[in-house]
Amino acid sequence: MPTNTSNSMIASCVNVSKEYQRAAGVVTALKDVTYKFHRGQLTVVGGPSGSGKSTLLGMLCGALTRSGWPSSKIDPTRTANSA
Repeated sequence: MPTNTSNSMIASCVNVSKEYQRAAGVVTALKDVTYKFHRGQLTVVGGPSGSGKSTLLGMLCGALTRSGWPSSKIDPTRTANSA
């Protein structure tokens, strides 16, 4: 497992939340999710259907917008394919 220093972190999300407006009301897909992803660390996102897995991954890659005041960051210079 890598050392958890700022040099080995390749992505992070801090207080990420996402809500969807549906006919039946508001659905909270994510609420205050915080996590740091490190180079060489295998991270598995698991859970039942509707638990927010695809929403989290979509937000990390920038395909979905955030709600609330979270921050997420991916440093492309520190991905697994970088030297």
